[in-house]
Amino acid sequence: MTARKKNPRKTSAPVPPAAVPPAAVPPADDSPMMTPSQAAAYLGVKTQTLSVWRCKKRHSLRYYRVGRLIKYRRADLDAWLNANATGGSNDAAG
Repeated sequence: MTARKKNPRKTSAPVPPAAVPPAAVPPADDSPMMTPSQAAAYLGVKTQTLSVWRCKKRHSLRYYRVGRLIKYRRADLDAWLNANATGGSNDAAG
């Protein structure tokens, strides 16, 4: 039986980190950031409902990831509510 030779580790030049695209920056507005529980209370749903919507992509409700935290902007919640309004009339004079 022949003895196996150990392969010396290949040494190569360090690989530079890949170019990381700039992170999406939330729009600069005066709308405060809200936690999921605050956003859920604002929308009148449970926090778990927001989690399901986000994970299942059931609704196009915009959210922001800040590290491991999830945040919502009130302006985005208002825009989503307006986009999903149904029935009634838009006329105030009607």
